[in-house]
Amino acid sequence: MATRPRTEAGRAGGDLEGLEALFALHYHGAWQRLGLTPPESLPLPVALPSLEEGAARLVERAKDDVESGLALALGFAELHRPRAGAPVGALDEAHRRALGHLRRGLDLRSGRDAAKVLDDPALGLDALLGLPSDQAFLRAFSSAAAVAGLPHRVSLFQSSFSYRHRVTDYTLRIDVDRPLVDFQKQVDPREWHTKVPLVWKKSFPTKLPRPADRDDDGAVDPSQLDPPAAVVPAAVLFEEAVWPGPLLQLTNYRNLLDVTIDVSLPLTGARRGIGFTYQQASCLTSTIAGIGKEYGGIDVDSGYGRAIQVAPRRTRLEARKRARFSKPGGALNRAYNELGAVYLPVLINWLVLAGTQL
Repeated sequence: MATRPRTEAGRAGGDLEGLEALFALHYHGAWQRLGLTPPESLPLPVALPSLEEGAARLVERAKDDVESGLALALGFAELHRPRAGAPVGALDEAHRRALGHLRRGLDLRSGRDAAKVLDDPALGLDALLGLPSDQAFLRAFSSAAAVAGLPHRVSLFQSSFSYRHRVTDYTLRIDVDRPLVDFQKQVDPREWHTKVPLVWKKSFPTKLPRPADRDDDGAVDPSQLDPPAAVVPAAVLFEEAVWPGPLLQLTNYRNLLDVTIDVSLPLTGARRGIGFTYQQASCLTSTIAGIGKEYGGIDVDSGYGRAIQVAPRRTRLEARKRARFSKPGGALNRAYNELGAVYLPVLINWLVLAGTQL
């Protein structure tokens, strides 16, 4: 199979509409199970794509590169998760058409008939609905990834999820056949803006604001922070993160994070891995749906990312994020947090699995 071109090593490019299409597939499959607002009732400036539209967009935007292959494989796997209320063997027409789009996209990408792989009885709905969700996802993802020509095999996919009091808590753990050194920069949050510019516009070490930097309400304008050249790497990180896609018209959050970073190699003593942990120190400002700028916007934000050596050429990647949006307020707050309950797992799956392939 031909080698697919890549972006800069370890750099997750992608595009906003492709990520949004994956989000649509996941929301349609998850809203009933999680008790969220039905897709057609979400108070959004742009309607959420239907299941079939989301799949079609993934195929339309696909290029002959690793990231497009990953998007098709993720979409194919998402449509093979057991669905709330779906009897074994049942597949509604919209679901069937969405799968048809992705199968055609994989056919075009591989330049051959993908049916020999994708029609394996082990991928049949009866077989997958008898499996736990993560096992079904991994089996479908691995088959689609082989057709798409993704270069590195993923051998473990485990996740945990909760959504309580509008706080999303998601953890992902995967194994990939690559050495630990390949992930040294990927698990360094100081590299977020270079490795994932789609999501992070800025990420740099700084200092906690001084009292003089705050206005009468105690808030801080990010422009008052010490620039990265003026400080040594510290335990405080500034990030400007974007919730991408036209659904929310580019909502930005600018945060200060307390971070602990250990990415030094080679491993010594009892150390088995590298990574970081973080806890929000302050959400400085936010721009909601591209309108104006407000102070605050996120009141829960913590997690970690790590790479652990499980064998000389096998690495376990783990990521966890807990988050809750405090703005916008009012009726939109529920909608934003319900979207976050779906968007954050999609984003983490994308970031971690992209990291295994690039």
